Parts: sequence; structure tokens; C-alpha cells
Amino acid sequence: MVPEILLEYDVPAGMLTLLLLIFQEIYIKDKRPSTRALMHAEAAVCVYAVCRAYSVFLRVDGRVDEYRLVVLANLLASIAQAVAVFFVFLFFLRLTSRQVDKKLALACAIPLLAFVAFLLVPPLRDHVYVISSRSEYVSGPWSWIGVLYAAVYVVMIIVTATIHQDDFQNRYAAVVALGLFLLLANYIDYRFATRIDTFVLALCLTAFATILDAESYDMLRKISLYDELSGLKNRYSLLRDFDKLQGEDICLAIMDIDYFKRFNDTYGHVAGDKVIQLTGATLRRFFDGQSYRYGGDEFIVMTKLAPPAFSKRMEDLRLAIAAQPLDGIADHVTLSYGKAYAYVDDGARLTRIINAADENLYHWKKVRKARAKYQLPLE
Repeated sequence: MVPEILLEYDVPAGMLTLLLLIFQEIYIKDKRPSTRALMHAEAAVCVYAVCRAYSVFLRVDGRVDEYRLVVLANLLASIAQAVAVFFVFLFFLRLTSRQVDKKLALACAIPLLAFVAFLLVPPLRDHVYVISSRSEYVSGPWSWIGVLYAAVYVVMIIVTATIHQDDFQNRYAAVVALGLFLLLANYIDYRFATRIDTFVLALCLTAFATILDAESYDMLRKISLYDELSGLKNRYSLLRDFDKLQGEDICLAIMDIDYFKRFNDTYGHVAGDKVIQLTGATLRRFFDGQSYRYGGDEFIVMTKLAPPAFSKRMEDLRLAIAAQPLDGIADHVTLSYGKAYAYVDDGARLTRIINAADENLYHWKKVRKARAKYQLPLE
């Protein structure tokens, strides 16, 4: 059995995570669930460092009579370390698009609860950590259980990142690498009693904070490019995409929801939101990545489809929306639209194309009112 190295790694780990925790507490005002999970892991590492430092102080100071305090300090340190690993997993779980409710979090905490229960039973714990004749903690015959515990959550992290790989995108490889690095540090600590695992955990937490910053940037970018209610791209995205269509023939349609104000007045604004969401979802189904919320109840489709195919798909879209009922709303949602075709060159202006489509939309509404008919495709 190899004696432990006292505080060469634990103190730097505690100081690093404490600084990181203070920085996040001061500068991150709107703390999302993933941020809070990471901060909880950092706080657990800080508690671990304090408990370890107190334990070492008691033993180095020659207070061997304080045996119970030594055991308690090391017990709390071990629990804090286990809690930190759990919150690292919870951090990655909250980075996914899946909602993490209390039941799911409790189910994921089963390995943590089992490990803590194991540590609380003295005969079992004494096989993990053993105090030598010099009052030094050494690895016991069952110290591999700590590595197994860490391995369980590392595997859960990798599985979570794999299932939700679309959420992690180009950060997936970094997540897997950090997880394996953390697992390797736990094995080295088990094999050589270096106490390096907590310091590596602190370094990983710093890397995780970087991942969180990148995830926050992606979220802000998504907010700037997408309309939250409909899930469609917004006006800014429309301008960006139009600039990428130089030298292309495009079809553009502007549409609005018929009698949209009636939905708000009759059924309330919640019903109005449902109508916008229904329209957005149907537009994504027919024109994924090519549909935009222009403002209010106005939407735009801009595509490189040939005019005949575009006209047919627009009519299919209109009929599909009209056929979909909404819970608690007796009226069906109907759209009116106007089309325009253009070749995009240096002289093309998006506003001119939209205005041309808008004139066709106005013409359609005028003709339909005159004939008092519902299904009248615009040619």
C-alpha cells in the first residue's frame, strides 16, 4: 500500500475551483440549469479541498487522538468528491435539449446514493481507506470502488453525449476526451495513490466552463437568427440567406394568416400563439430552412425551386394548414399568399421582390372577397 501525498494537488484544485466559482457568481447574471450544475460541482470540489486540508492538519499536527475528526473529515471529503462527479454528469445532461425533471435527476443519482451509503457503513468504508500506524491514509483493498463509481458516470456522460450528439455538435469529441481523461486520472490515483484525480477534476471543470461559454454563444446565435414562437428563421436570417443567393433564380412568397385578429379577440392571445406555432411547424415541414417569420402573422418562403414545383408546394401548404384543427379553437387556420419570381444579381433588392409578392397577395385577397370563395389559387 502506497502512502498518500498530502496536499500537493488538493489545495490547487480547491483554489482553482473557488476562483472559477467566484467568477461565475459575479459575472453570470442569468444562470441556466447547466450553469448551476457546474457551479454545484465546483462548490463540491471546494468542500472536498477544505475537508482534506483539515484532515491533513490534524494528522501532521500530531493530533492522533482526534481520530474521529480525521475519519469524519475524510468521509466528508469523499462524499464531496462523489457529489462533484455527479454534478459534472448533471451538467452535461442539462446541456441537451431534454427536460431534466426531479424524477430523472433522482434516477440518475442512484449510483451516487449507493456510493454514499457504502461510505457511511464503517466496516465497508474501512476497506476503502485505511489509517496506517503513522496516521496516514492509504488505499485499502476495496479502493477500486471509487474508480468504478467515477467510471459509471463517465460512461453515462459519453452515452448522453452520443444520444444527443446533435446538441453537442463539434464539442462531442471534446466531451468524450475529457470524460476519458477524468477516468484515467481516477485510475492513476487508485494505482499510485497520487491524489491527482481531484486536481484533474478541477481542470476538467475549467474546460467544462469553456464548453458552457461556447454553448451559451450558440444559444445567443440561435436567438439572433430564429424566431422563438414559430421556430422559423427571422428577418435577419432572411437578409443573410438572400445575400448567399447571388446568381440564382428564386421563388418568393409572402403570406399572412386570414383574420388573425379574430383568433386573439375570440379565443385569447394564447390561441393566437398556437396559430403562429401551427403555421411555423407546417412551414418547416414543407420548406425546412427556407421559411421565415417576417413579423406578426406574416411569413415568407424563399427557395430555389422551379416555379411550377413552387406553386404546387405552396398550394399543398395552404391546404395542409387549413386541414389541421387546434384544440379549443373551432375555426380553422387559413393562409393567403402572393408569389414573386426573380433573378438575384447585384441590382436585385429583397424589398422590391417582397413588395411584388405583397401586391399579388393583396390582389388575391381582393379577388377572393369579390367572389366570396375560399379556395382560389393565385396564378
